Amino acid sequence: MIRILNLGSLNLDRVLRVDHIVKPGETVSARTTASYAGGKGANQSVALARAGAGVFHAGRVGQDGRWLIDKLNTADIDTSHVETDPDQPTGSAFIQVDGRGENAIVVDPGANAYITRAQIDQVLNHFQQHEILLLQNEISNVGYAIEAAAERGLSVCFNPAPITPAVADYPLNKVDLLIANHHEAGEIIQKPGARDLIPRLRDKVDGRVIITMGERGVVYADRQSVMQIDAFTVEPVDTIAAGDTFIGYFIAERTRATPIRGCLEIASAAAAICVTRPGAIDAIPTREEVAAFLTSNQPRQLTDS
Repeated sequence: MIRILNLGSLNLDRVLRVDHIVKPGETVSARTTASYAGGKGANQSVALARAGAGVFHAGRVGQDGRWLIDKLNTADIDTSHVETDPDQPTGSAFIQVDGRGENAIVVDPGANAYITRAQIDQVLNHFQQHEILLLQNEISNVGYAIEAAAERGLSVCFNPAPITPAVADYPLNKVDLLIANHHEAGEIIQKPGARDLIPRLRDKVDGRVIITMGERGVVYADRQSVMQIDAFTVEPVDTIAAGDTFIGYFIAERTRATPIRGCLEIASAAAAICVTRPGAIDAIPTREEVAAFLTSNQPRQLTDS
């Protein structure tokens, strides 16, 4: 089995369910509040593990973050490369979720912002050529991690979320698989809403590109082809971990040499199940649940060229 290293964020998610996302100058009351283990990194590691992949998580928490490490261990994720920062708190996210399941998020990175180049080098030295490094944009030194992993011959998968201006300066030509939503993709090419989004993005990345579009499905592109699959029809409760679930399942399926179409369908099914449940990590389905879902649900193929 190909080993997957996820160098990613670890957060405490504080979720407030509201009638609508708060506007500037407005005060609203939450219907409910809850706290969960989260962070895009943690979510994607759990999705990988529940999809059956062998996952190593590297990251940084504060002294208040032991429970997050325990949460990953419970999901059969190797956390031997997670460091505890003596001076910084664990990262946290404050998440509003409205009645349609849409969300707005404010993140305090905490210890995630103190991952050093030395820590990255130390972790990467435990991995070999052709193994996989997965990255998001919630930690420090992402550009360096891409460069260092590529130099060692690892396959780099990058989810540029949350999108920041710094992403434009990352060595994206060394990324083997970029998975972004439509907004993030537009920001990367510095032309939001561009009709030629796919070819422009492919020119930035020396590999494959996936653009997730929520209810409109997902687009996959490489140098030879473009493939689009529609989303499954479900009633959303919470979309917080939908993208993270898709990413984990897609990468896990690719390590099994599943054909691209199959990877997209399985990952889309996992994300569809996820949005019908509240929370982040706790909403991510198991591989058995995804298989059962697929026996009675199929996405509609839109484009294949």
